Amino acid sequence: MPSGAASFMIGLRPRQGVGLTAKCCRGAVWRGSGTHGSRAALARARALRHHDARPAQPGGDAPPKPVSYCTGDWAMTQDEEVPEISKHLDRLVLLSDGVFAIAITLSAIEIHPELTAGITLWQAWGPPLLTYFVSFLLIGVVWLMHRRMLAYLRHIDGPGTLLNLLVLSLVALVPVVVRFWITHPEKEGGVLVYAVAFAVLYTCLALSWGYLAFIARLAQGVTREAAMQLLAKQCFVVAAFAAMAMYQLGWMIPAVLFAVAAVPLRWLAWRYGRGGGPAP
Repeated sequence: MPSGAASFMIGLRPRQGVGLTAKCCRGAVWRGSGTHGSRAALARARALRHHDARPAQPGGDAPPKPVSYCTGDWAMTQDEEVPEISKHLDRLVLLSDGVFAIAITLSAIEIHPELTAGITLWQAWGPPLLTYFVSFLLIGVVWLMHRRMLAYLRHIDGPGTLLNLLVLSLVALVPVVVRFWITHPEKEGGVLVYAVAFAVLYTCLALSWGYLAFIARLAQGVTREAAMQLLAKQCFVVAAFAAMAMYQLGWMIPAVLFAVAAVPLRWLAWRYGRGGGPAP
């Protein structure tokens, strides 16, 4: 950067009530050679600053609109600040995508076909491949719902971050749970572990969305009907997996209650989807 450009940027120091933000735009900057363009921009910026520094008189002109002090790759504009808190949400989204990607990768790593005497090739490869595709499908469904949740957020707070981390910790366990379920089909424990794990996972998803949308009100641009539709879908999945877990434990009455509760929850999701615009 030319010396004139550096002096220009140093000369534009933020004043109280005025934020100066450097934005990277397309196009060339400081066209030409030498510091003539920089000095001209500096003089123009100082004149504008002197004009803005004059106090507004009662009944006088309205305060000046934000102006750009230069053009090109570096454009400094008054009253425009980068929202620092949005960076926390960006980091959370990156972490979430990384955890989902690792969980899917672990599903592929768990493929260990055992070729022993007396078994066919399909018998050796069947259970590991089934484990992988079931894990991929289940993780993908959770990721789609998680993506929809984060797409409505403009920033995130501490409790929302903790709830999201709890969800991610359970997502990382999905490959292990699915492998245990498929490799132990003859035992009731495999289905029970699978049902409990996903009931807890979707419970955490529902708690996270309920907090973000209805308590902290961090979900912007989403209607109440769309938010309720997503929450009803999550609660429906919780009720379905809870009914499966209760059935595996032999608790028939709780299993029936959860199964019955799943029906109105699914109807609520359908009803809010019809009246609340596009589905979240």
